[in-house]
Amino acid sequence: MADRYWVGGTGNWDTVTTTHWSASSGGAGGASVPTSSDNVIFDSGSNNASYNPTIIDVVSCLNIDFTNPSSGTLTFTLPAGANSLNVFGSWTVHSNIILLGASSNAILNFKATATGKTITTNGIAFPDSTIDFNGVGGGWTLQDNVTHNGSHQMNVTKGAFDTGNKNISTPGFNSDNVNTRTVTLGTSTITVTTALGCQFSQTTGLTFSGASSTITLSTGNGGFSGGGLTWGTVNINGNGSNIIVTGSNTISALSISAANGKIVKFTAGTTQTVTTFTASGTDQNILTLKSSSNGSTWTISKSSGTVNCNFLSLQDSTASGGATFNAGINSTDVSNNSGWVFATKPTSGLLYFI
Repeated sequence: MADRYWVGGTGNWDTVTTTHWSASSGGAGGASVPTSSDNVIFDSGSNNASYNPTIIDVVSCLNIDFTNPSSGTLTFTLPAGANSLNVFGSWTVHSNIILLGASSNAILNFKATATGKTITTNGIAFPDSTIDFNGVGGGWTLQDNVTHNGSHQMNVTKGAFDTGNKNISTPGFNSDNVNTRTVTLGTSTITVTTALGCQFSQTTGLTFSGASSTITLSTGNGGFSGGGLTWGTVNINGNGSNIIVTGSNTISALSISAANGKIVKFTAGTTQTVTTFTASGTDQNILTLKSSSNGSTWTISKSSGTVNCNFLSLQDSTASGGATFNAGINSTDVSNNSGWVFATKPTSGLLYFI
């Protein structure tokens, strides 16, 4: 294992060029290109002004540390194309750093094969590329909140990912595979910002802890595939006409907000078992809750208490479990619903005095 320092300012990081690699901070270039066993360090010795390393290959390192330049800004670029950075250790970013990516197939792979690795961002957003935790036997814990911008999702493919009770904002959050993996969400809030949604439909090989977490779908047609797991709070806030909830999930608090033209579909034959359920539209924004297959029912189940909704359009819905489900006086019983209480609007009329 060796330390490799970036020197000489702006240039390309590939698998053969040694110009920008030194064995010491601010030293001469010409050291070997870092491998998966070598630490990569960007510091003030890399350049006293702004500098911009760009990955143009599939490259690797052990730990990577983006330390403050003495002045200016480090702009680190992972561009579009078949380019990827494989990090086999920890990720540490300090201030005054810009991480750029492109909306194509560039990948930031965390490929550790041992536990105890950390992700430290210091408020610096990850680049717009797929982020994949993908190391057999690896383990990563977030040290602070994570922002992942752009249009690519964050995957947990292999290893153990622990949010450390920190919050994540990402275009998509996914652990939808059959590999051995562990996802620990603690009390974190995961905010999903695009239609990529939250996808956990395949749970073979998964050890999961998310009963105290919050999942917020904030935009578009982002769906929630809960995999039949136990979740904390799930907020479906985004506006869309094809928002799909799959899996028979146990959810502490399921909340569906109103938005113009919003339709949430539940996979036919599934049951959402909830402790609390909030779903109401407005007179201008009717909220539609229906099955993914017309004529086949989905179920909302709550063991006790009363659920009060209003301004809903309900179809193929079974309300069960022992609670009273009041659809509300302004809700519509479209077809094939059971267990809901639909109130009748009072008939208006004229009052005559004789």
